[in-house]
Amino acid sequence: MAELFLEMSGSLAQQIVAFYLSHQLLFNLVVVAYGVVLIAGHRNIKTLEHLLLERYGSTTWEDILTRFAGDEAIMEGTASLVRPPFIASPYFFSLHPVRKRYIIDVIGKKHGVSRKILRELTDTTKE
Repeated sequence: MAELFLEMSGSLAQQIVAFYLSHQLLFNLVVVAYGVVLIAGHRNIKTLEHLLLERYGSTTWEDILTRFAGDEAIMEGTASLVRPPFIASPYFFSLHPVRKRYIIDVIGKKHGVSRKILRELTDTTKE
């Protein structure tokens, strides 16, 4: 079936398949490495969520993030807890450095905090 599809698709498709087959190890390694980096970033988000819940002990993430945005001393110890020094967004497969505004944005979006409140909180952080 695959051979029939390649014959019908023309020479360009055959060239693309040949290129992929000749470089498939490299492509697959890049995809797996990116997956490992995303897993590390998601683990860092979980670590930060646990830290914030433990420190502020509130029931709503809006309240927790509001208190986090106003706390200047928390970032000093936070960077040492998060290794490698980046976090991953659960929606866009993107990586961000460990900075207060990115932490607020990523955790807020993850837990459904309104965009208006997130914008206000990220605008007030000094970084």
